[in-house]
Amino acid sequence: MRVELYRLPVASPDDVSPLADLIHKGAIQASEVAAVIAQNEGDYYARGFTLHMLEELLSGTTGQSRESIRRRVPLLMIGLAHVAPLSPHLNVVVVKPGQSRPGPEKRLVAGTGVTRDLLPEEYGTMAQVEEVAPTVRRLVKDAGITAMADVHCVYVKVPELTDDRVKDAASRGRAPRAADYRTVGNYTRGAAALGVALALGEIDARRLSDDAICRDWDLYSRVAHVSSGIEQTSCRVVVLGNAGGSASDLVAGHCLMNDPLDVDGFKNGLRSVGLKFDCCPDAQQRARVENIFIGTSANFLPTIRGRRHTMHTDFLWGFAGAQAKAMANAVIAGIMGDTMFLAKSGSEHQGPRGSNVVALFARA
Repeated sequence: MRVELYRLPVASPDDVSPLADLIHKGAIQASEVAAVIAQNEGDYYARGFTLHMLEELLSGTTGQSRESIRRRVPLLMIGLAHVAPLSPHLNVVVVKPGQSRPGPEKRLVAGTGVTRDLLPEEYGTMAQVEEVAPTVRRLVKDAGITAMADVHCVYVKVPELTDDRVKDAASRGRAPRAADYRTVGNYTRGAAALGVALALGEIDARRLSDDAICRDWDLYSRVAHVSSGIEQTSCRVVVLGNAGGSASDLVAGHCLMNDPLDVDGFKNGLRSVGLKFDCCPDAQQRARVENIFIGTSANFLPTIRGRRHTMHTDFLWGFAGAQAKAMANAVIAGIMGDTMFLAKSGSEHQGPRGSNVVALFARA
């Protein structure tokens, strides 16, 4: 296996031309696109627009139906990239099978897959945990990862409630876990993160229950990145880690930032992918970094290092997650000299409360 990551700037929610150019020029085969994680601008509808354009592109270039693409290739839309300094882009995971590299060095590998469609009443429950966990285990095996410690990122996109989904549940005499759509969004992200943690052996299964989801904050994964959206009906999963025999030129690592200002924690993440520096990485070291995925939580607690913030109390409280993404991106951009890195909000059971979960990928 040879895994390549492409970070492609885009001009609008419907712009998939950078990926189309790679395919049409023969740099990659459309069938080798294993996943796309988009940092796209706009609202829920713009996410659906980007998703539609990607499905159309991959369907047209592979000869497969859009439904086949939807079931085979995780396409994860991470929206609200309208807050400075986020830069909209596509993160494309390309897997070239059949290639290997001799020697003991572990390099980047990937496993991607999709769970069955979830029923609305299953969102944020143990039923969802029990769908995600075996999927993650299978993808770890598919990637050739033999030690769970070599898993450095599990990216999951999960569904959210809509009016039609609530009506669907009611037609079968069922109801979602909560009446408030935002609350169910919290639950469904938390359930997926706990599914990751269970699969990787980070938590004890005996502590899991519906009541533990979004209540027992001592349960978490250090490598889960979970986002939710109404454009999804299943859980779309991307596992990234290191394994022997991989022909990739990249290596994966991860870190926890203890809070949104923990630059030392982020620097430890850079060192985990082989960068060597004292205070800060220089331009040559930074150039080795191919990608960074940031799971943000600035809005999770009411204070940061004892200072009150108003992300949940001022009139823009509905955009607290977007503000958290902007803050995390700005802190890391200040070190890296680049703003085009993937940031998401919604940190339920993803690291300790108030921490940022970060995955890094660099040239070995």
